[in-house]
Amino acid sequence: MGKRQVILNADKISGYNFSEDEVNVQMKSGVVWHGYVQEVNSSEVKLRDTRFKVHALSLSDIEKLYLDRVTDY
Repeated sequence: MGKRQVILNADKISGYNFSEDEVNVQMKSGVVWHGYVQEVNSSEVKLRDTRFKVHALSLSDIEKLYLDRVTDY
């Protein structure tokens, strides 16, 4: 069993299938957000942090999104 890190640029985020994935979001300003993807639409990502607060992050402000996938090998 292993992990694979998936790195998505902002233009690929809206087409990706998230299922309550734990992610790190790097903003263009250098700030990194950590949480769980709640919803993705054409203009923003809704991210729930570990304190259960939901943040709306604009896709135009996001540089990259990082997530880990657990694999069988």
